[in-house]
Amino acid sequence: MPHHPRARGFTFPPLGALPLLTLVQARAAYGEQAVRWKVDSGRWQRIHHGIFVTHSGPIDWATRAGAAVLATSRPSTRLGDGGHSMSAGLMGWSAALVDGLSDVEPDVIGIVVPLGRRIAVPAGLHVVTSRRLTVRSEIWPPRTTIESTVIGLADEEPDDVTLALIGRALQQRRTTMRRLRAELATWPRHGKRDLLEAVLADEADGCESALELRWFRDVERPHGIPAPTRQTPLVVRGQGRRFDLDWDDANLCVELDGLLFHTAATALTDRQKINALAGRRRSHLRYGWLEVTRSPCSIAAEVVATAQAQDARWPSRACRTPGCPVLRVTGY
Repeated sequence: MPHHPRARGFTFPPLGALPLLTLVQARAAYGEQAVRWKVDSGRWQRIHHGIFVTHSGPIDWATRAGAAVLATSRPSTRLGDGGHSMSAGLMGWSAALVDGLSDVEPDVIGIVVPLGRRIAVPAGLHVVTSRRLTVRSEIWPPRTTIESTVIGLADEEPDDVTLALIGRALQQRRTTMRRLRAELATWPRHGKRDLLEAVLADEADGCESALELRWFRDVERPHGIPAPTRQTPLVVRGQGRRFDLDWDDANLCVELDGLLFHTAATALTDRQKINALAGRRRSHLRYGWLEVTRSPCSIAAEVVATAQAQDARWPSRACRTPGCPVLRVTGY
């Protein structure tokens, strides 16, 4: 999907703050002839049929997205709603951007309209009709719910993109595993059902990143590693910290590092956490994205061996991968 970065901290402007007028509004405010003159002289731009941008300069993404919603919404005679009732909404990566689940501006704005509506699709928009995608029409801009956005995109995107999207939504506390599972249940023919049912399982509750979901799917579950306590709180030098995975019976903590590099502050925090574990006589293992995604069986074997060294008796097992090293650790 072609896209380009947007500034972090982006907030979608209120409708009244966008340089947009509908034909109904423009005629009421300026009259028919004045509107025609502004457009013909280039002072205004007609971005879609019946939708005007009230300047002659570049059109930013938020203005394009707001115009797309207005252009695909059902016409109304009330001026208070801008001459439109909001029956359409942003979807896909457009909705993900507005809700902070993405950091890029999609070149093509995605719009969903209710099933059964027929509209002339404005140029430059991707418009779909759907009965499954739920639109929050009471907010601006109207857009699909977090759950509809995530599950809908999962049907189109690669597995790693799906896991990253779910992880971000969970980490930001925008949704829960339960709500995502409920949304998935409304998609009987979802193309990624097996993946989603695996990563949205009850045992995965508490996962907060793509890497944690990959750990659950590829390391923990297929090798019979017991479910850890996730996001375990620990006070280090008077400040609250959290460990990703903790097994009390094995005196073992695992940290999953999804970052490609550490800032000085992050590195200091990591050292303090490791030192705190030493004081508790706990083993500490740390893994990054490359290890988890490329060598899940080797990681599982190392974790199981560490637990066994602490006299933990886990019901671990080799997975279906030929030569899985967990077999050599457990002996079965």
